[in-house]
Amino acid sequence: MARVIDLGAWREGRAEGTPLERAVARLGRALPMERRERVPAWVATELLAIHGCLSLGSEEEAVRRIDGLIARLERGEHLAAGRNGQ
Repeated sequence: MARVIDLGAWREGRAEGTPLERAVARLGRALPMERRERVPAWVATELLAIHGCLSLGSEEEAVRRIDGLIARLERGEHLAAGRNGQ
């Protein structure tokens, strides 16, 4: 018989996860927004760019973009419109 693997337990048993998994977890903590809340246009644009990187298989670029987005959020730019007044 085949074994059923509990993915949650498997993930918890892993020491660190991949760089992408760690970056996504950090982004989740940096962007604690309600699902119904509208995100600023510059955040949506960055999230689409990250999605594009992942679609093309460029995890390193996605991690770099996530790190940049987190840095902007930590500087408080989530309260502002963005760099170009968007």
